[in-house]
Amino acid sequence: MEDILCGQNIRGVVYITQKGRTVCENVSGYADLKNSIPNTLDTRFASASAGKVFVASGILQLIAQGKIGFEDTIGKHLALDWHEIDRDVTIRQLLTHTSGVPDYFDERTMNNYEDL
Repeated sequence: MEDILCGQNIRGVVYITQKGRTVCENVSGYADLKNSIPNTLDTRFASASAGKVFVASGILQLIAQGKIGFEDTIGKHLALDWHEIDRDVTIRQLLTHTSGVPDYFDERTMNNYEDL
C-alpha cells in the first residue's frame, strides 16, 4: 500500500513534504519518451488548466480561514500591473470565470509558456 501512496506505480514525479521533512520522493518515466530523457525532480510538466482546481481549493481554504473574502478585489491583494485587468475584479468572479480577465498565453504567437 505504501508503494501506491508514494507513486511507485506511476510515471512522473511525486514529492511530498510534511513539516519540512521529505516523506515521499519518487521519480520514474520519461520527460521526453521519444528521446529517452528521464524525469527528474526538476521536470516541469505542462499541466494547462489542470491546476485551476488546486488553486481554487487553496483560495477556498483561505476564505474558510477568514483571510480573504469572495467579494475582495484582486487589487486589494495583488500589487500587479497587468494593464488590461481591472483591479476591481473579485475573488468570486475569478473562481466562477466571470471576471473578463483575458488569456495572456496566446498559443498562436507564443511557443513557450515561460515567455509569458
